[in-house]
Amino acid sequence: MRILAIGDPEGKIRYNEVKLLAERYLKEGDYIIFLGDYFSSPYTEYFRYLKGIAFPERSIFKDLNKKYKIILVYGNKDVKSSVFNLDKKKKDYNIFSIEDYFGELEIDNFKFVFINGSNLVNFTGRIGAKISREIDNLKKKYNKVRLVDLPSEAHEYLEKKYGTFYRIFVKYTYATSFSFLENYKNKKYDFLLTHTPPFLEGAELISGEYPDIAIYKEDGFGGIQPASPRDKDAKRSHVGHKKIREFIENNKVKIIICGHIHEGSGIAIYKNTLVLNPGSKAVYFMKNKVLPYIVLEFDEDLKNIRYIHRDIFNLKEGEINL
Repeated sequence: MRILAIGDPEGKIRYNEVKLLAERYLKEGDYIIFLGDYFSSPYTEYFRYLKGIAFPERSIFKDLNKKYKIILVYGNKDVKSSVFNLDKKKKDYNIFSIEDYFGELEIDNFKFVFINGSNLVNFTGRIGAKISREIDNLKKKYNKVRLVDLPSEAHEYLEKKYGTFYRIFVKYTYATSFSFLENYKNKKYDFLLTHTPPFLEGAELISGEYPDIAIYKEDGFGGIQPASPRDKDAKRSHVGHKKIREFIENNKVKIIICGHIHEGSGIAIYKNTLVLNPGSKAVYFMKNKVLPYIVLEFDEDLKNIRYIHRDIFNLKEGEINL
């Protein structure tokens, strides 16, 4: 079996790119995995859902499901279709997703677990800048780092003041603190599909960059934004989530495929778990139109893994024995 994994589309990835890669590497019945954040803003999905469109980005994967299994992960910029009761709409054959923060599926005798969303909320536009400043003050008041960690009274205040705008970016999306992961222990999974990578400090690097390494700078509102490596104020560090790392320490997971960190295109091993992030075309879109991806070829027991890793600089191939 083979998997073609493609990172956050962010509206930058096109159907023909994916189709060409699938024809090059896959056979009928193989998998294509998309890792969430199908558009750069929840607004786009919100208005599509208002029109009754059940899936976030048909222009990317439209009829690929006729030949391949399409697996969708949902990111922090993706709107829950359940808000519009679209989760009850008949799903297309060969398209698999979990439309909740967490869930399990068995496909071809492999056990998949999904962790959707992120603790990061990105507001855009003039209203977004205004609400970001107000959130920054609330975080200082309550001594919190992330919006999702603010108490309920703070969220109620923001929703009352900003109405639908606030709901689209926070209540309707997969914004989460991942506290629910503490309830899952001593389980076994073949694949963990997660938009947000685990914290990977101390992992062994196999190819490219660590899957949770971000290059960023502070945005002036108490948050962080992607930055160029040439920016004098840029910082570089592991930004994966520690609760997801705890999840893989409390459970047995063979392979993790993640996204979210656009520049973190790479493969690493944390203890006995293989972690992969294809990276995103979005982060380098203005300078380099290469679409990063990872192809995995594996046997039924997931012990002998062959990979093809395309970041924006190189194409690498190799083998890993788990």
